[in-house]
Amino acid sequence: MKDPRIAHTWCETFVLRLSLQDDNVTALSTNPTTPSHSQLAGTISCLGEVIRSSSRMQLQIQSLSPAETVVLFTPVVLPASTLKTGNDMMDPFEPLGRILGQCHKRIRHVPYVPSIGFTDIHSGFVKQAGAIFAVICQPATGHVDTSLSEQAKFAESVATLLDSSSDPDDKNTPLFLLQFVANENCVNLSSYEHVLRFDVYNVETAKEMARLIFNPMAP
Repeated sequence: MKDPRIAHTWCETFVLRLSLQDDNVTALSTNPTTPSHSQLAGTISCLGEVIRSSSRMQLQIQSLSPAETVVLFTPVVLPASTLKTGNDMMDPFEPLGRILGQCHKRIRHVPYVPSIGFTDIHSGFVKQAGAIFAVICQPATGHVDTSLSEQAKFAESVATLLDSSSDPDDKNTPLFLLQFVANENCVNLSSYEHVLRFDVYNVETAKEMARLIFNPMAP
C-alpha cells in the first residue's frame, strides 16, 4: 500500500503555490461549442447521473459570454482512479480542465488543498467568476472520509460566499458541484442547486460530465 504521507510532485508544487499565494493559473482555451437545453434531475447516463438540476443555472452556463471566466476548483488529491497522463508533474485534473475548455474557452483551473481549505486566493477567484465548478473527488490513499469531508467543507465555503454576497451578480453566479465519488451520500447537497455525480474519475467520465453541463441533449 502506498504511504499516504508521500506527496506527489504535482501535489507539493500546488501546496507551495498556495502557501506563497501565487494566483498565476492557466486558462485553457479552445473553440466553444454551442450548448443545448437543460435536462431534469435524475437523468442517468451510462457513466453518471444528474443528482440535482437547476434550469436557471443550466441556462446561465449555456448562454455564458465567451469573455466570462469559468473557475474550476479541484482538490489536490490523487484520484482513486488516477488518469495515466505520463507526466508526474501534471495535475490529475488538468485533463478535465482541457475537456471543459472545449466547451468554454476561458477556464481557470484553481487547485485547493483540502486540509488547508478555502483561502483569500480562492475568494478572489470566486468574485471574478461568471460560473464555478467545484470538484469533490475520492482520493486513492490516506484517510478517505476525512479528505471528502474537507473537500465538502471547501465547496460549502464557496456556496456560502456567493449566498452571503451583497452583490446581486455574485448571488446569481451558477455553482455546479461535480462529484467523483462512489458514495452518493457523502456530501450534504442542501446548498447546491446543480449536482452531478460519477463513481470514478477518468477521461470518459470527464467528457460525459462536460456534456451533461454544456450540451445535455446531445447523444
